Amino acid sequence: MLDFQGLEYMNASTITPIIKVLDQIKGGSERVSILYDQDVKWRQLSFTALRIFETQDERSRIVGES
Repeated sequence: MLDFQGLEYMNASTITPIIKVLDQIKGGSERVSILYDQDVKWRQLSFTALRIFETQDERSRIVGES
């Protein structure tokens, strides 16, 4: 699990490695869940956009929590 609930700031330099990890998960057998605080608007917008990398078998999950 990658926990981003306390993340204060995110830009392209931050999001690029996250996207690379999620993309690698698609082709492998590893599992990852990304946790973020959905009550912080910019986090909700950024991490919701990453849902395109979720897999149907839930090897890759983007989870918003309050």
